Amino acid sequence: AYVVFAVLIAVGFNVAQSQWLQGDRIRQTTTILLTLALPILIYTAAPRIASLFLSNVPGFRALPGRDNYTYVLSPWKHNETGARVLGERILSSLSSDSVLFADYSLWAVVRYLQKVEGRRPDVQLVELPTVASRQQLQTIREHGTTKQLYLADIYTRYYDLAEIQAYFEIVPEGSVYHLVPK
Repeated sequence: AYVVFAVLIAVGFNVAQSQWLQGDRIRQTTTILLTLALPILIYTAAPRIASLFLSNVPGFRALPGRDNYTYVLSPWKHNETGARVLGERILSSLSSDSVLFADYSLWAVVRYLQKVEGRRPDVQLVELPTVASRQQLQTIREHGTTKQLYLADIYTRYYDLAEIQAYFEIVPEGSVYHLVPK
């Protein structure tokens, strides 16, 4: 499909170039400016326009510190600091000597803050298996009830909440969820 697409772009460019060369300077200049400016304008406006019609980007979980529209629809990521904000909020919500269970994407953020920046070494970070493995509850229960247990998120795509709620009450606490044994 990519080869066909590339060939069609080349054909279209060839037609556009032949017409462009026959035009006057104002038309040529306008074409060049639109070719350069239009993608930038579209990328800049797309997050704002999408937010008028959608409550969230389909298939993306809402995370504190991240604007999903800008994150998904804008190619510029050099000023994206949402992961840091999220990780810092998670760590500040945890009690001393607690255990945090997280899916890989959130686990990676918190692990970076712990290992690279040395933040909250008292918190034990545990990466939960995928929902499909059906081993999340087993992993959580292996840590017993002697420490405060927390879940990083409750997005059902990554967490088997029905199984976890059979043994724990899930209580929101700051940016995390406290697992209280039943």
